[in-house]
Amino acid sequence: MFRDGDAWNLVELKSATKAKPEHVTDAAIQTYVVEGTGLTVGKAFVGRLDKTYVYPGGDYDLDALFALDDVTDAVRDYLPAIPAKIADRKGMLGGPCPPDRIGKQCTSPSACGFFGHCHEFMPAFPVTELPYLSEKGLTALLDDERVPAQFGRPFRFIPATCSA
Repeated sequence: MFRDGDAWNLVELKSATKAKPEHVTDAAIQTYVVEGTGLTVGKAFVGRLDKTYVYPGGDYDLDALFALDDVTDAVRDYLPAIPAKIADRKGMLGGPCPPDRIGKQCTSPSACGFFGHCHEFMPAFPVTELPYLSEKGLTALLDDERVPAQFGRPFRFIPATCSA
């Protein structure tokens, strides 16, 4: 964050070369939190690596290494949805484990908060870790009774402690 007159500008810094929709969501949540403290956010940016930057030697030119994408309008559009999303997450945390089977959604666009819990029973080399396996292919493997349990095909693929 950096001050801009009476307001603060927020930068959601990412290790990416372009802004993605989930980065705007992250910036919106940060804006919601900051404004909840009583501060005013003037602008919201996604900070990312500028892929056109070429290191010339010597000191790094950080202003050239990073690019800022102004996502203020998208953040402001998203802000009204945040209280309902917070209530939904609180309900989820207060309830049973997620009813969904393990799949690509566990790690994309980012790791789920239940990842460690839901994957603790997994074998060392489960079918979920096969590279380039599509969600459709993973579902087919998990549903295939011929895949032995030691390769990660237990029941509905929900941890035993999460009876769904």
